Amino acid sequence: YHVLLPPEKIEEGLNLILELLLFPKIEEHAFEMEKEVVLEEISQNIDQPDEIIYMTLLRECCSPHRYSRPILGDKKTVKNIIPKQMKLFHENHYIGKNCTLCIAGKLPNEIYSMINNSKLKELKAITDQEGINKQITFNKGYKKEVIPRLEGGRILKAWKLPPAKENLLILGAEIAATMLCEGRSSIIVKKLREEQRIIESVEIDLQILEEGGLIILDVCCPLDNLKIAEVEINKILNESTKELFTNKDLDRAKKLVRNNIYFGIELSNQITSTLGSQALWGRNDSILKSIKEMSYWTSKSLKELIFPLFNPKNSFTLIAEPEK
Repeated sequence: YHVLLPPEKIEEGLNLILELLLFPKIEEHAFEMEKEVVLEEISQNIDQPDEIIYMTLLRECCSPHRYSRPILGDKKTVKNIIPKQMKLFHENHYIGKNCTLCIAGKLPNEIYSMINNSKLKELKAITDQEGINKQITFNKGYKKEVIPRLEGGRILKAWKLPPAKENLLILGAEIAATMLCEGRSSIIVKKLREEQRIIESVEIDLQILEEGGLIILDVCCPLDNLKIAEVEINKILNESTKELFTNKDLDRAKKLVRNNIYFGIELSNQITSTLGSQALWGRNDSILKSIKEMSYWTSKSLKELIFPLFNPKNSFTLIAEPEK
C-alpha cells in the first residue's frame, strides 16, 4: 500500500493509511459490490488469450504450489466468500511480524515521534500461526495447448529462478536475459528476427520472488514457423555456454541493466517499495548493492553459473496454437 503526499502531510497520511489498513470497516453491502467487480475482472481475464496462456503456464509448471493459482482466484471461491471470512483473514495476516513501514523523501525532525505515537503500535503480535509450506514447486515438462482467439503461434519457456535473497545470481540472470533478448543486437533477436526472420517478437521476464521465482521466455511467431522457431531457440540456449557472445555484448548488457537499476530508484515511491520489501523479508541490503556487484560477472562466470539455468532440458515449455 502506497501513499504519495507532500512532506507537511506525512503525519496525516500515516494516520489515514494505518486506519484504513489496521481497522477496516468491512460492510456487507460494499463487500458484495466489490465481489462483483472481482468477478467481472475474472470473466475478462478468461476471455483474453494472453491471460489464458500465462495461467496455463503457471498451472503446469508450479502446481501444486499456490503460485500456480490465478491471482484473482476462481469464480466459485469469490462468490462463496462472506465478510466474516474476510475479517478473519485480516485478523490473522495483518499482524506485527507481517508488516513493515518505509518512508522516503524529505522527512520532518519529528518523524520518529509521529511513528511511535501512531496506530502502528496497535498491531497485534501473534506468533503461533500455523505454518505454511513456502517451498516453491517447479515442474519440468512440455505441453501443447489450443488457445481461443489467439493470433499466430506462441512459444513459452519457464525455468526456475533462485530466491530473491540470492541477489548476485539474480543480477547474473538479468545480465544474461538482456544479452539474449534485449534490443536488435541481442542474440535471439538478431538471429531469429533480424537475420532468419522466423519470429515476430521475443521477450524475457524475471519473476523475482522471495521463495524462488521464474524466468519466462515468450516468443511470438507465425503459426507455420512454430517448429523451426522452437528448434532454433533450443539451439541458441544450448550453445549459450559456448562462445556465443563477445565482451562487447557483455558490456552492452551490463550498461542496460545498470541503467534499469538507476531508473527504478528515481522516485520516492520506488525507493520505499524496494526497501520496504527487503525489510519485510529481512534483506537489509544497500539499494545500490547490485551496482557494486556488477563487476563480478564476466564471460566465464556467466557461462559457468548462469547460462546453465537456461538449459532447455530444465524448462517447462508451452506451445500455444490458435483454434482452427
